[in-house]
Amino acid sequence: YCNHTDIASSFSTTFRKQHAYESLFSVKARNAEYANWSRVLRETVQYYGQLGWYEPNGVEWNESNRRVKGPFYTGMNALMPMPQLNIRLCGPTSTSTLLTVAWRFANENGFVLQLNNNGYFHSQALRAFNCAWISNYKEEAEYLFMGGDHRIRVETIRHIKGCLNYSLWIEPLYYFDCMLNGTSMKRQQFVIKKTHFKQLQNLIEGQIGAAAATAPSSPLKKRKIPSYIQSTFA
Repeated sequence: YCNHTDIASSFSTTFRKQHAYESLFSVKARNAEYANWSRVLRETVQYYGQLGWYEPNGVEWNESNRRVKGPFYTGMNALMPMPQLNIRLCGPTSTSTLLTVAWRFANENGFVLQLNNNGYFHSQALRAFNCAWISNYKEEAEYLFMGGDHRIRVETIRHIKGCLNYSLWIEPLYYFDCMLNGTSMKRQQFVIKKTHFKQLQNLIEGQIGAAAATAPSSPLKKRKIPSYIQSTFA
C-alpha cells in the first residue's frame, strides 16, 4: 500500500461511490476484488495503530507516551466542498505529519486538508498506523487511518492555486458541525470566540439571501465570504 501508488489508488476507490446513484451493493462488489487486502489493512490499523493524544489534566505529550499527536496533512488533486468538518475516515487515508509532503501530492488546482485528533472527546481513541518504518519512502512520515471508528477534526483547508488558508472560517464551521451532530467535547478542547458567532451569522444571513447572490448588494458579497466557504456551508 505504501510503495505502489497506482494500485493503492485503485484500491482506495473501491471504498467510495463512483457517482451519486451507485448502490451500496455495487460498491461492495468492487471492493470484493480486494477483500483480503481490505481486511488485513483494517486489522493492522486497528490492532497496531497508535492512539491519539488530548493532553488530559495538563499532562504534556512526549515520545514516551507512545501516542501520536497531530496535525496530519493529506493532499487532494481537486478542490471540492466539505460536507462535514468533523469526519470519519472510513476508507484508507494516507496522511503525513509534514505539510510539504502533502503539498507534493496536490496539484495546482488541489488542496491540502489539515486534520487533528485534538477536537473530539473520543479522538484519542482513533488509531493511526505509523508506516514510516515499513515504507520505501520513510521521509514522507506517513500515518494511515482506516475504519472510521471515531471522528477526526478538519482544522483547516489550504487551496494550492490561490495560496489560500481558510482556517479563520473552518474553525467556527467545525464547532457548528459539532453542535449539529451532537459531538461530545471537553471544555479544554474548544475555545468559542465572538468572531465565531459573527462569521456564522454572516454565513447564515448570506445563505438566506442567496437568491440575490448575483446582485452587487448581495449579503454574500458585502461580507466578503470566500466562494469556497459559501459552497461548503451550502
